[in-house]
Amino acid sequence: MTAAPSHVAGPATPLADELRLARALAREAGAIVVAIRDRGPAALGIEHKPGDEPVTLADRAASELIVAGLEAAFPDDLVISEERAVDPGRTTAHRVWFVDPIDGTKDFIRGTEGFAVMIGLAIAGQPVLGVVYQPTQHGTFWAAPGLGAWFARGDGPPRRLRVRAVTDVAELKLVASASHRSATIDQVKTALGIANEHNIGSVGIKLALIALGELFTSPACTSTSVRWRRRARRACSSVMPTCRWRSARWPVGRWARCCSTR
Repeated sequence: MTAAPSHVAGPATPLADELRLARALAREAGAIVVAIRDRGPAALGIEHKPGDEPVTLADRAASELIVAGLEAAFPDDLVISEERAVDPGRTTAHRVWFVDPIDGTKDFIRGTEGFAVMIGLAIAGQPVLGVVYQPTQHGTFWAAPGLGAWFARGDGPPRRLRVRAVTDVAELKLVASASHRSATIDQVKTALGIANEHNIGSVGIKLALIALGELFTSPACTSTSVRWRRRARRACSSVMPTCRWRSARWPVGRWARCCSTR
């Protein structure tokens, strides 16, 4: 276990206030969505957005909490949430927060753990802070300039994120979505000789587990990701500064994304 340095959330750290608030809001939102789900399927109030993507009352409740908290603390910042319309005239703001109140809504509805609350901050178009929180496991991934990237479970000691070095492709453990899984995944596994697969709905959790060294690769074999999610994931990608992503065209003729150590 790697101990966190004393400045992990110290007052002198750049963006310390933003990071503390984002972590607190993510955990509070996580508690809300789990409490709503625990009331039973009828409490979810499931509807469908364009593209047949589900949205629940829990999505909206978490969004309202996080947006209100960020806007109260940083009134000059733009806050973009997946569950709230955005004023097009403000999209060029210098500081922009991206909120996905439940990333992996289908897993959330199923009652599984493949979902997360994600909050990211971009300044001048560059991701500078990211928080990914998995509520049922109480696992928080976070990063900001000068801090590195960290993981903690509950109030336990932080552990620095480090991807694993893998030299044999066959040793990779692949992580893919259960909801958007296509036959191409099997082609990738066959072509590369990968036997192990883990299914998680949340892209934030997929990438965070790769950064933690528990999983190794996530193929990008579908076109189901909407533009908003790509932007939100880019903001939250600051949670993994220790990773280098590279794209490679495998024999199956589709792009796959692999993560390796620097």
